[in-house]
Parts: sequence; C-alpha cells; structure tokens
Amino acid sequence: MPEYEPIKIRNQARRTRVREKHDSPNYSFALDKGGGRCKRTYYLPWSKDNDPEITVFLAGLDFLGYSTLQFYGPGKQYLSRKLAHEHPVNQKMLATTISEIRPTFGVGKDSHGIGMGDEAEIDVLYEWPRYQVRTDEEVFQLAGINNPGQPGPAQIAAGLEQFLLKYFRFKLETGGYWQNLPALAPFFWTGPPFVNGDLRAPVAMESRVLIPQGNVYLEWMQVPFQVVQKLIETNFNNLIGKTNSAAIGHPQSIAGIFAAKTLVCGMPKIEYYPLPDGFLAADITYHFTYYPHGANAHYRWDAIATAGPNAGQSVPGYQGVARPGTVNQGPYEADAFAGLFDYL
Repeated sequence: MPEYEPIKIRNQARRTRVREKHDSPNYSFALDKGGGRCKRTYYLPWSKDNDPEITVFLAGLDFLGYSTLQFYGPGKQYLSRKLAHEHPVNQKMLATTISEIRPTFGVGKDSHGIGMGDEAEIDVLYEWPRYQVRTDEEVFQLAGINNPGQPGPAQIAAGLEQFLLKYFRFKLETGGYWQNLPALAPFFWTGPPFVNGDLRAPVAMESRVLIPQGNVYLEWMQVPFQVVQKLIETNFNNLIGKTNSAAIGHPQSIAGIFAAKTLVCGMPKIEYYPLPDGFLAADITYHFTYYPHGANAHYRWDAIATAGPNAGQSVPGYQGVARPGTVNQGPYEADAFAGLFDYL
C-alpha cells in the first residue's frame, strides 16, 4: 500500500497527509465560463492520528487555504493569503471545494464521542479561479518590496492591496450620457445645401455630445472580518463620493491601472461568510463610476489649443472645471483610494 504523503503548495509541505485513490482523478472541461474541473479522491489517515477529528478539519484548511493577518512589527500587520492546494500538472487549477469526507471502515468513536473510520475518503474539487492568485512573496516583488534598499516586509506600506494583484475580480460595464451644448453654440452643417453661395447652413436644432462613462466593479475576496470592520469604521464614509487622487492598480493586475481622478467611489457591497477555519470573512465589491477623460472634466466645444500644430485654433475636447471660489477644485474632491484597502 502506498505511503501517505504531505500535500504541497509551491513545494512547501503542509500537515495533511494523503494517498490518492486508484480510480482518481476525474476531469471535465467546458467552453463556457466554467472552464475546467478536476475531482480527485484521496485516502486520509483518520484513527491513526492522535486527534482524528482535528485531522478532518485540518484537511479543510490545508486543501482550501485561508486568509489571515500576519505581524511584521509591533502593531503592524499585512493580509497574508495561504493558497489552496494546486493541481500537480496545472498549478492555476486550485482546490475550491471538499464535497465530502467519509469513513472507509468504521472503527468506533474518537475521544470526543464522534464516530471515525480507519481511513477517510476525501473528495476534492479543483477549478480555475476567476481571479488572480499569487503568494505573498510574489505580490511583494511586484510591488517593489524586495527591491534593493527595500529588503523585506518591514517596508510594506498601508494599502498594499491597492495594486489589485491578488484575490480581486474585475468587471467593467460601458455606458455614457448626453451633454447638452450651449443654445448659441455656432455649429454648421458640413455638406450641401449651402446658403448664400459657399456659406454653410447653421445647425438650428439642439446640439448634444455623447460622453463616455462606465461602471467599474472590483470584488475584493476573502477579506477577514477584523479587516472589514476597520475599513467600515475609518475609511468607507470618508471616500464615498470622491475621486482618486492617485492611480490605483498595476500593469499585471487583472484590472490594469486606473489613472488619477478617473474614478468616483460609490457605496460598497459587503457579503459575509465563514472560511474553512470557521472565522468570518467577506467579499467586498467596490463600485466606481469611471470617467476616462476625468471625473472633473466636461466637453468644451469652444476650447482653444495652447500648444502644438493647432495652437490658437479651435480644437474641441475635454477640459477640467472648477467650483466657484476655487482655482481648480472640481465637483469631486480628490482623495487617496489606498484608504479603501488600508487595514493597518
């Protein structure tokens, strides 16, 4: 009989030991959003361990992973992700569900009075997640934490998650709205019929311009309860209705980079659920209105170019607007959106 071996994640062994069943695995693939799935069945030692019931719960943590806060200095923490078990051939396929753990042959009860088996069969489902998964070390490196002069986690800044490099789902909905132009805006038809010889006929109807706009949804997944509570208490209310003062994202993020002052923060959606360790976590969905030309910019039909080949000429485009009594303060106040992810 094959020996039990510890499961490994990125070549690092965890405490759970298993051996695979002879008729495992089973695969399925699809062209829809489901992608591919693999079900593997393992044998797990049960009665052979000191505390059989703990063995079962420990398997849930080791296979499915979990999120936790790690300390890197007095009073300083970062959000650490313990990755789920990877498929040995395709590491992008991760364990997402343990559908059942069942005894193979009953051998009485454990010290808690709960029935147990000589071994347990454990069914583990592997899938391709719809979000990016990276180790803590990979995120540190992409964020520049491990660059020369920044040797380790002591340099982790508040809001490291603002790079959107792991455990984020992204959705962009396109849209737009009509902006009315001034009633006396001198627009003319560009084709015949002309009036008075070569003069173009003026546009007599109401003139409007379609302004591009979108809705951005960033779903931050598996956020521990204490992190969510800190964000609710300190940051959410301060940033709703404001625009981002600096860019957020990263070139290797699933969402890319959003330039400064192009997003306006709306109300977040928070959904709580228990993790495999029994502690509460939440998926936080941030809703932003996206203005690709700037949240505080409007279309100006009579703008004059100040530089370049068209300097001094009428070149309609987008221009920032300011509130009365200010120099360049637009309708939306700018603030650091890193606060949406600042749990320190």
